[in-house]
Amino acid sequence: MAKLRVDRDAVSSWLTESAIVLRTLEPEGGSEDLTPFATVLAGVQVVGLGEATHGSKEFFTLKHRLIRFLVRELGFTVVAFEAGRSACRAVDDYIASGEGTASAALTGLGYWTWDTYEVLALIEWLREYNASVPADRRVRFHGIDSGIDPVAVQLVAKYLDTVAPQRTGPFRAAIRTLTTSGTSTSIGGLVRESVAGAVRRVFRRKAVAGSESAHTASRVLRDTVEFLRADRAELVAASSVRDWSEVVESATELANAADIAAYPLLSAKGCAVRDRYLADAVRELTGDGERVVVWAHNGHVARSTVSRGVASMGAHLSDVYGSAYYALGLTFNQGSFQASRAEVAGNTGLAEFTVEPAVPRSAEALLARPGIGDYLIDFRAARSSEPVMAWLTTPAPTRSYGAIVGFWPMMKKVTGSVTLAEEYDGLAFVERTTRARSCEPGIDR
Repeated sequence: MAKLRVDRDAVSSWLTESAIVLRTLEPEGGSEDLTPFATVLAGVQVVGLGEATHGSKEFFTLKHRLIRFLVRELGFTVVAFEAGRSACRAVDDYIASGEGTASAALTGLGYWTWDTYEVLALIEWLREYNASVPADRRVRFHGIDSGIDPVAVQLVAKYLDTVAPQRTGPFRAAIRTLTTSGTSTSIGGLVRESVAGAVRRVFRRKAVAGSESAHTASRVLRDTVEFLRADRAELVAASSVRDWSEVVESATELANAADIAAYPLLSAKGCAVRDRYLADAVRELTGDGERVVVWAHNGHVARSTVSRGVASMGAHLSDVYGSAYYALGLTFNQGSFQASRAEVAGNTGLAEFTVEPAVPRSAEALLARPGIGDYLIDFRAARSSEPVMAWLTTPAPTRSYGAIVGFWPMMKKVTGSVTLAEEYDGLAFVERTTRARSCEPGIDR
């Protein structure tokens, strides 16, 4: 098949004409300029809000602004976060009733990526909103990720002590097997520790992944979930519906984490299992017709099969919801972000990274070409334009940074390739980013 020629002038003109130009990226900016986006999302039940980095202030503030719009104007009632399912309950309790504090709940997630003033502001706003509306309009906050979370471990163990004490010993032994072998932790735990420690864990996991002890531990945890579900009526009678539901969710998180841990850390198979479980968690949240907005990395919200042939969370959601799932990626032209530094020389820790304007012929360079600042663009509206579809269906270099960044400055220009029409339904383009502001003590703000 002949390679399509991209008419950059035509694409730039289309972007200028079709963009929803953003008056501000700040959450308090009102919603008038976002009104056209409501039409774009007509009939959409799940919106995935991505990000090209896990540490850009403007990505976080824009996502906060979009969540306000989705909640107040479009009736979305669930915010789903790329964070542990059990740990997120403290955030949900806070926004529902004011229990605890926003900062303690946020820090308790165990993800330095989210422990920022920008995400803290979102949680505080969700509490303010919930306190001002009737119960049927209040927003819930749910985690969708899986890890061997101490909150989950203690909750399940305590419950088993009460309803089935004979199961507590095998359950705790399974957890010990996973945690002492280096086969498990939440992704948040991985990015919180030193990069040197993370690298050591990668190599330990290559040795133990797939071992008989790991598989045995995984079977015990999965059997625990099956027991809890099978004896629902009896267990609810002995406790409560809420207690039972929370324990089942925590036990499921632990069993899922064990499945992920069966593969080497950050391997393609492990990432595939993780994304499938992320999608499963989102699907559970839509059971009563709820409209859900998902906060995650671009690599998770993307609709297609992304890096290393892994089916992303968005690919699974696309299979389930079709056009009722909308994947909005967030990308940028230039600026700074924070991430954990990984260097062979041992220079590690949270650091600021800065990139210059996007390289020619990259996706970001063409998005920046109109010179209209920050904007949203809906790709679904481009299907009748041959020049634009030629661009959207042609692979282009792009930027994507996770929680850990290595090989710098070699990675400053591009980190991969993307076919926009396959991955996203639309993009939010930010001209310039700055580093997110961490709430964590001892980190330079």
